[in-house]
Amino acid sequence: MKNVLVVEDNEALSGIMNDALVSEGYKVILAHNGAEALQIAFDTHPDIILLDLTLPLMGGMDVLRSLRLDEWGKLVPTIIFTNKDTNESIMNAVREYAQAYFIKSVTPLKTIMSTVSELLNGKEE
Repeated sequence: MKNVLVVEDNEALSGIMNDALVSEGYKVILAHNGAEALQIAFDTHPDIILLDLTLPLMGGMDVLRSLRLDEWGKLVPTIIFTNKDTNESIMNAVREYAQAYFIKSVTPLKTIMSTVSELLNGKEE
């Protein structure tokens, strides 16, 4: 069973993501702030990370940059899902560090689930 770390401070949205991922057969670990996300990621080495950019305690970009400094963290697939869609410098930075970038308010949940599946497809169980 693949482990998915969902980093989202909105509990309703993290619950929706949890339910969708569990129904697809994934084990889900939830984090509600950036500091917690980084600790969980390094402790559990999830197979993929779904990461919001706007988080309490530590922003999503800081989490992502910290992950990419680590040998394991350089390789973990990461999907950004956020409502920040107008700041081009953020989008460019995310493109350097993440495998996918989705705007929460306009991206269907099944698109995110499909991308998770595609990114995990080549990994062994």
